[in-house]
Amino acid sequence: MPDLAKTKFNLFAFIGLCFGGFALVVITAFAITPSERPESKSETAIATFDGEGPGKTDFFTVGRGWEIRWETNTDQTLESISWRTAEGRGSMIMKMHRKPLRMHGRVNVDMAGTFQLEINANGPWKMTVYQFQPK
Repeated sequence: MPDLAKTKFNLFAFIGLCFGGFALVVITAFAITPSERPESKSETAIATFDGEGPGKTDFFTVGRGWEIRWETNTDQTLESISWRTAEGRGSMIMKMHRKPLRMHGRVNVDMAGTFQLEINANGPWKMTVYQFQPK
């Protein structure tokens, strides 16, 4: 027959480790969750673009500190979003490996300039560009 004191100790040690591990996961999740944009800034919608399927927006000009927000009507619509400057430089803004982007989202950009968005989609989409200003 097992020693009752040792069994109780092992049980309490196991429960303590479980709670400690859970607390560590919760703390880590809060620490790495991306924070929202600073609330000390106001925003102005600069441009809104609607389309269906692959496409490009008109060029728009923004200062430093702006955001792209997108909306689609299904989670299978949006494949990727990239930007191109008026000078021809470009970069991918958002793309998921072998799966579409979520239906709603946002990406902050800290560069100023004149940009055009390139959207790879298989359905309808909406992009809105917001400029942030300090309060």
